[in-house]
Amino acid sequence: MTNAGMPPLSEPDKTLAVLIAMSVRNALEDFHVEHLSDQQMAQMNPIVRDAIATALHARTNALRHRAALKYLEFQNRLVPDYWEEPKLLDEYIEYWEMIPEAETVCTRCGRRIVDVGDGQSRWTHLSADGGMNVGCRAASFVAGAGWDESLDRGWKARL
Repeated sequence: MTNAGMPPLSEPDKTLAVLIAMSVRNALEDFHVEHLSDQQMAQMNPIVRDAIATALHARTNALRHRAALKYLEFQNRLVPDYWEEPKLLDEYIEYWEMIPEAETVCTRCGRRIVDVGDGQSRWTHLSADGGMNVGCRAASFVAGAGWDESLDRGWKARL
């Protein structure tokens, strides 16, 4: 069932849905071994993946499409008061403890940069406001202070 006016599920949302579903599936492993057969788990996996994909699609489209916003509002109303706040999984916390953060800085402006992982080795600044910008000057922007005018407008993040 598809609606002709509905935007398609974007590739980033598909990828994120699969990654989140795998995290959920792995978190359920002990419960699966104790309570669910492999057949039941196989039936549950696509249900979880599709629900996550739907929520991501709605979140992506909520500002432009009323149906997506209404779906999110409805889901939000269903959350019971007694649900605990989400917390990070111990396995994930262990990664942060085991794997040190290697800081890579731009050779032009000295700001921290990251590889955006698009397979094209495009480095991107982590900007002062927490966002990501390709240009050195754009990454220097601080609300209330403006840009670092000493930086060339044409400079891009570079190792």
